[in-house]
Amino acid sequence: MVANGGKQKGKTFARLYVADEFRFENNGKMFVIGLYADGVVLFRVPRNAPPPSKEQPYGLDLLSLLVVVGGFTGEDTVRINFAQNKPFEQRVSLKPGGSVNLHIPMRPFTFATFGVKDLLVEVGGEKHELQLELRADYIDPVSDLSAFMSAVTRPVPTPLPRTPEDATIVANAGKPALKRRRPKSS
Repeated sequence: MVANGGKQKGKTFARLYVADEFRFENNGKMFVIGLYADGVVLFRVPRNAPPPSKEQPYGLDLLSLLVVVGGFTGEDTVRINFAQNKPFEQRVSLKPGGSVNLHIPMRPFTFATFGVKDLLVEVGGEKHELQLELRADYIDPVSDLSAFMSAVTRPVPTPLPRTPEDATIVANAGKPALKRRRPKSS
């Protein structure tokens, strides 16, 4: 979804893309899985299912947002607020005519109501209001509603705490492995 906020001379811009997942390749290209081209995320819901609520929200294991910002030169902080989630903030540096991709994976993505959801992007002293829509696609009632509902409302496992080894693995990601030297024969 390309939301409002097209590039204008001397003005910042922000665009929103929504997909199941964005993956970044080593060469800088992006691999997109399940793009919601119109920014509308459809949930197939049996007609006999209760509506989502704060007590029993609907959800996906993962929904990814990609916010593209630009229209300024130099360093600035980009702030992104979406619904009740923790605000996302990142310092970026742009060359003239450049833009930056900010990837926000939402694991899990849960919601208590269908409808249009606002994403507020602040950059260069300007605010951009971007939107995505969560929509129900009602299907025939199902006899075993508990099995269906567990798929969209199941609790998310708590991640394991990070260890010092995790930091080393992340720091070395993408670096070539060291080659082992063969011992000299005598």
